[in-house]
Order: sequence, then C-alpha cells, then structure tokens
Amino acid sequence: MKFSQTVSTPRTKKQMGQRKFNCPYCNIYLKRVSIKQVQKHNQGNKHVQNYIEYWKKVMITHQNEQNRAQ
Repeated sequence: MKFSQTVSTPRTKKQMGQRKFNCPYCNIYLKRVSIKQVQKHNQGNKHVQNYIEYWKKVMITHQNEQNRAQ
C-alpha cells in the first residue's frame, strides 16, 4: 500500500459546514447544503404548504383507520 493511498484529502472549511439534505415533504434531495440553506428551505412557501398537506393526509388516514376499527 502506497503512502498516498492511506492519507485522505483534507476538507476545506467550506466543505465541512455543508451536508446532504433530504426533504420528505417536498421530495427533494440536495447535496452540499449549509445549515442556513436548510433553514431557508424550511421557511419557504412551497415547503410550508407541502408540510401542511402531508400532515392533513396523515390525520385523515388515521381518522379513517379509527372509524374502521369501531
């Protein structure tokens, strides 16, 4: 094994603050996203509407299951 294979490349400060992000409400996957970008996405109108619609569907499904059980 060569020495160059065992040494990993150092991460820059910019790379260290960025991560992958998956939003289950909007069905999107973002690569290299900072925390501020995630917060901005979560405050966006489209995300908020998708979030509300998702939980409405969950509540309706839950109520229907309870009605069937009775």
